[in-house]
Amino acid sequence: MDQVFRESFNIVQANGEALLRVAVVHYTPADSAITRVERKLRTPVTDPATGQQTTAERSVVVEQWVARGQIAIRAEVVDASTGVLLDGFAPQAAVQATQVVSVDHVDRLDRTQLPASDQVLAKLIADLAAQFRPRYCPPAIELEIPLAVDDELRGGNQLARNGDLAGAAKAWETAVIAKPQNAGDRAHNLGTAYETQAYDMLMKQAELTKVRPYLDRAAKHYAEASGLDPDEKYITRAVDRIRKAAGIVEALDKLEQKRQKSLAAKAQPSPWPPGQCKGPQAETQWGRIGRLLFRVRRNLPGGRCRRLVLKLQGMGSQIPRWLRKEPHTGRSLRQARAQTLQRAPNNPWIRRRKKRLTRLSTTLGRTRHRKRHSGSS
Repeated sequence: MDQVFRESFNIVQANGEALLRVAVVHYTPADSAITRVERKLRTPVTDPATGQQTTAERSVVVEQWVARGQIAIRAEVVDASTGVLLDGFAPQAAVQATQVVSVDHVDRLDRTQLPASDQVLAKLIADLAAQFRPRYCPPAIELEIPLAVDDELRGGNQLARNGDLAGAAKAWETAVIAKPQNAGDRAHNLGTAYETQAYDMLMKQAELTKVRPYLDRAAKHYAEASGLDPDEKYITRAVDRIRKAAGIVEALDKLEQKRQKSLAAKAQPSPWPPGQCKGPQAETQWGRIGRLLFRVRRNLPGGRCRRLVLKLQGMGSQIPRWLRKEPHTGRSLRQARAQTLQRAPNNPWIRRRKKRLTRLSTTLGRTRHRKRHSGSS
């Protein structure tokens, strides 16, 4: 698989654009062995008493070579920046072969030419890895694009065959077609120049934003040629070909923009303060718990939210002050509960909860008053 992917990708250990995950779903070990079986053969014989031809059965030893093996995997391609699944498929390969080696101790083939178990395994893996090539590393296709051969366009055609596409485009732009019925030939040749330049840039792994203008120009010239000469088949094929190419490049461009946005979002600092949690992962841990509380806080009483945080972190009574407030609003848990009580005052559970909250608030207020005047910390 490494050899397959190196033809089109750069294999790196970190900071890659995509991750390839491979999991073995089923594996039957590759085996190559010669087995012996007994078979009954019928051979013609002459009866000595009557002199007539008859058949007789006798058992002979038959040696046969048997090779077997099977492997099935699940492959997934994941965006390294976002973790989004981009593609997945389940290739599998199997080897099942049987061949007679000898009959009645008479060899029918050379035993030294029979593949060993490691050779069967190598074939099994090669057949499996070969299924990745057409899916992720398709070979480059040589495309022959016909050119219009009007006398006024021959100079540009020669420049295009020599590889000077820019010079050919200038020559075609200045050409004047004498026959009105061939007016679309000049536009078609101009479209081939821009299309070929776009393909050359893609082969050199240029940025998609630089390739799209050339495809747009080619599509514009092909559309002009199709409008002037709609019955020409090679112009119609060119219009369909450039439409498919532009669609593929546009889809790739959208994927790249999505990837860049996710990278930019990851580069921004987290809005959650680290609080009292120590260690290099403090901000990440408290950020996750804060987001969790933000989702469940409207449905859970504040006391249960507090106990949930203490249970997850195991910090006892040490809970950051910022975590007692709702994210993005700054409201305390007490204010959030009071607002919830106001939304559904006729709910009996909420009414009982309101009485309990009132008693608890009064008790907390008296406790704070006594501590403030006694000077205790």
